[in-house]
Amino acid sequence: RCDIFNNKGEGIITTEDYTYDTSTRMIVKDCKIHHNQLGMSFAFSRTLDVCNNTIFSNKSWGIAVRNANIVNIQGNDIFRNDCGGIRVCLNRSNETIIMSNRIHDHTGPGLVQTILFTEILETQYDEKIAFLRAHLLSGRVSDNERQRVERTLETLKGPDRAANSVPLISLDNIFINNELEYKNISNLRTHVDIKCNLCNRTKPEISCSKCWIVKYCDNQCRMKDQRDHQ
Repeated sequence: RCDIFNNKGEGIITTEDYTYDTSTRMIVKDCKIHHNQLGMSFAFSRTLDVCNNTIFSNKSWGIAVRNANIVNIQGNDIFRNDCGGIRVCLNRSNETIIMSNRIHDHTGPGLVQTILFTEILETQYDEKIAFLRAHLLSGRVSDNERQRVERTLETLKGPDRAANSVPLISLDNIFINNELEYKNISNLRTHVDIKCNLCNRTKPEISCSKCWIVKYCDNQCRMKDQRDHQ
């Protein structure tokens, strides 16, 4: 039961050995992970259990998972992370289970799965495939060029891409107020039920003296959050 916060990098990270033949088993339970660059980053873990944690106000994702074998993310409260709640990429296992989490109040998606390492890379691949297919259909290519383009297309949609697209299993999760858009700063509310922007306690009593939007339990919480809340 840890309170992990104010790290310039990840709150929790597993070492990337770049192999599926690993004995790494990670259990994170009953922790508060907040105000880090990225809440938790897991890669190439044999077994991963993330249960009953509170994960909020991280500058990137709440949880990022890639190349894991057996994943159980269950019963967590995940909110107010800048990029989104949970991101899963390069998933080759049919045992990635996201279950009974409360995922809410993100400016990005609550849960996203990408085939490749990043959403941007996936978009770039899709655009390149579309361009090459259109080039073939144009009829203005030589036989040699056609063969080269067809080989390139086969590489782009090859076994790695297919292997990385095993769907994750999402069960009984609650998604509320994700992918939020704000017309102006006065419409920005970081939580449906206003809570302390640092410790997440209910019924905060004082407002930020700069934005007058976020609230804190007391001046101690406000001062601790001053560096991150600009």
